[in-house]
Amino acid sequence: METWAENLYSPAVFPSTRWMVVLAASRGTDEEAAQAWQELANLYWYPLYAYVRRAGYSPEDAQDLTQGFFERFIEKQTLARVTPRATRLRSFMLVCLSNFVKEKAKFAKRERRSPQGGLVSLDGPDVEERYLAEPADELTPERLFESRCARAVLDLALTRLQEHYRQRGKVELFDLLLKHVVRDPDRVRHAELASRLNLSHGVVRNEVLLLRERFARLFRQAVAETVAEDEVEAELRHIVTVLTRG
Repeated sequence: METWAENLYSPAVFPSTRWMVVLAASRGTDEEAAQAWQELANLYWYPLYAYVRRAGYSPEDAQDLTQGFFERFIEKQTLARVTPRATRLRSFMLVCLSNFVKEKAKFAKRERRSPQGGLVSLDGPDVEERYLAEPADELTPERLFESRCARAVLDLALTRLQEHYRQRGKVELFDLLLKHVVRDPDRVRHAELASRLNLSHGVVRNEVLLLRERFARLFRQAVAETVAEDEVEAELRHIVTVLTRG
């Protein structure tokens, strides 16, 4: 049976955005840059925080360091120095964070930081609660970062997919298809879904195919926003491998 992961490698279904978010953050207008920075922060905040926590820092210090890193990143216009064809964004972010943490440790600066100018606004569940829910494994900070980056890309694609269905008034359809097609693709039961949705078997089969194609397109788009065009396929395979191993 074809799964969502197999769909990812069909070039015909993917338009590439090629560092759209990165370029907007480094070269756009103030409004464009603020939105782009927010998208980057939403994508990378938790993986970076988890890296710092796994490196042995307390929740308070990890939050300070992560927030301070983003502030420094913005103030120094760090992304302007990125060469898309030579750099994967997740790798670049991790190197910059590692250097920032080492610098802070060297000078023993422990001042409390908070967002300035509204450039990065971070909402959502408490990151420490999320970190405490992590499995008790032996992943290094670097491996944990990569794992959570992969999950962040997957979640971004799912959020965009959900919005696609919400705009069309098909939230119930999305919820059912997500459960049976994306999260558990080997247990799709077209007849069961058709009965629950009061649709024909053929219509449900087509909806399943459409959802997989849309999800694959959105997943590739999310990946393409952080690597050069000729790196998309390799990054896709890397992320799928990371997600598969958990």
